[in-house]
Formats: sequence, structure tokens, C-alpha cells
Amino acid sequence: MSSGALVSRLICTALLVMPFAFAGSALAHGTGFRLVKDPRPLAVRFYYTGGDPMGFAQVRVYSPESDAIEYQNGRTDGQGIFAFCPKRPGEWTLMVADGMGHKVRAVVQVGEGLNPAQATSRQGGGTKPGWLEIVAGLSLLMNIVLISGYLKKKKG
Repeated sequence: MSSGALVSRLICTALLVMPFAFAGSALAHGTGFRLVKDPRPLAVRFYYTGGDPMGFAQVRVYSPESDAIEYQNGRTDGQGIFAFCPKRPGEWTLMVADGMGHKVRAVVQVGEGLNPAQATSRQGGGTKPGWLEIVAGLSLLMNIVLISGYLKKKKG
């Protein structure tokens, strides 16, 4: 048997045996679930100005202590609803982005009892582009015009 055929057989054998070699470690990590009876989930619904839900949008939650470190993150459900359990009273900030340029900043004031009924919210930031986005867009258009003019001049 040639050395090339031997190497080929060894590779095939290794590929066949490897899944079984690691099967024990894969089976060692099980999964499970249980219902959590926490009376404090705070649910917030995010939507577009037309009323359509911001379904499956990315959410970042910031606690009253820090607006630089995420407390939690996740996604809204198909109806634009996101729920979390605040650990303490204060102003909780939720930053929501749908990945298509729409963003919402919601500030939720949670009361002393951590009861959702005591929560009030105010919306900040919206889907309107800021001055930085406008400048970036104008710069992009100007670059396209300059490059197309350069290419026309180079051809002619």
C-alpha cells in the first residue's frame, strides 16, 4: 500500500471515530428549564411611529448605577415587547436598535417597591437622524461626485 493511500485511510478513520470520541463530553452537559415566579418583570413595548411593533430589535439595559456598563441585553419579541427584572429603584435606561437605523432611548423610573405599576417612562432620542449622520451622508455623496468626475476625466 502506498503512503498516500495509507494517509488517506488514516484521515477517513479519524473522521469516523472523532464524533464517538467526544460523544461522552457532549452528553455530560444537559439542559433543562423551570418556571420562575418573579412578581416583578417590567415589560416595555417598542414601536414605530405608525404603530407597528419593533419586532426582534436589539435591546441594551443600563442600571441606575452605570450608563456605561450593560446590565442586561437581548431582543424584543415579535410584538416589540421586552421584559426585565430591575434589581433596585431608580432610572433604568433601555437602548433599542432595529438594525435598520431606527433607535429608541427609553428611560424607565422604577419606584421603591420595584412594582411595574409604579414605573413611569420618558422617551429620548428617536428615529430622527442626528447631525453626525447628516454630515456623514453629505460627505458620502460628495465623495461619489468627486470620484465619478475623476473617472470621467481620466477616461477622456
